[in-house]
Amino acid sequence: MFEMLFIIASVGPGVAIIAASYAGCDRTAVVALVTLAMAFMGTFYPGMKVNALDLSPNYAGTLMALVNGIGAFTGIVTPYLVGVLTPNVSVIYIKIIVI
Repeated sequence: MFEMLFIIASVGPGVAIIAASYAGCDRTAVVALVTLAMAFMGTFYPGMKVNALDLSPNYAGTLMALVNGIGAFTGIVTPYLVGVLTPNVSVIYIKIIVI
């Protein structure tokens, strides 16, 4: 069961984000596709939370703190990197970054 949730969580957001990059300047379509991608990501969390407890029940809290800390760091660094990599913002550059 958890494997199927991971497959949905991996493929669904990827397809939705790539489709959003091809939506062009249609803001409604982009918002809908990004929202759909985040909805697919909801299937990731039940598997992730159980996985930490399966790996090390005694250190599950520490393990989750490390994993969430690394995840938060990437969320802080990524917007800066996108800004550096796309000095001339256009749809073509956004497609290159997404894909």
